[in-house]
Amino acid sequence: MGGHRAQGGLLGAALGVGRDRSPRAQGEVGLDPVPSTEGKHEGAEGKQHGRSRAEGKAADSPTVCLVAEYEGTECVMVRGSAQSCFDALTDFERLPEWQRAVSRCTVVSRDADGSGAVVEYEVDARVRTVRYRLANRWEAPVRLHCEYLDGDFRSFRGGWTFDEREPGCTEVTVTIGVDPGRFVPRPVVAVIRKAVLRQAVEDLRRYVEESSSGS
Repeated sequence: MGGHRAQGGLLGAALGVGRDRSPRAQGEVGLDPVPSTEGKHEGAEGKQHGRSRAEGKAADSPTVCLVAEYEGTECVMVRGSAQSCFDALTDFERLPEWQRAVSRCTVVSRDADGSGAVVEYEVDARVRTVRYRLANRWEAPVRLHCEYLDGDFRSFRGGWTFDEREPGCTEVTVTIGVDPGRFVPRPVVAVIRKAVLRQAVEDLRRYVEESSSGS
């Protein structure tokens, strides 16, 4: 199968419409390195320090806490072919059956071959359900790229590679970057990152190996 490209462009085009690059948006609030001195720092400067302390308290709140972008990579060796790993991950509607964090997966649109070009995910992050849509492009069976379209993140990018080191033995690597923006608290992002990285590769390994042994 040749390379496919879904509508929406290339991997890594992390969307950020209305992206706020201020310190508050980047999770750098609450820094007050200069302690206030009694009788000084009055007027505009004193007010600025007051705002910094107030923002620090807000940043510690679980409902307001903002974080910078998370990035990470995870690898696992799978006793299975690259094709079997690729097929498992692109059988989108069955992902909730074996990916523990994925509670729902809906194919929104398909390409000319009937494969899922745009897919909507719902991920159980324990304290809330996170929803997002990804556009897929791939080079079967060695690579799957994902481009963020919309959802509960400011941006999300990711991809999978499948390197069959020897017949029936494949190194699977997943790489993601998540910028939660203003909408997802830090604990939720940590759960998502854990689910997408460590848990996702282990779920894939278990599913492919159990399917191979049962066939």
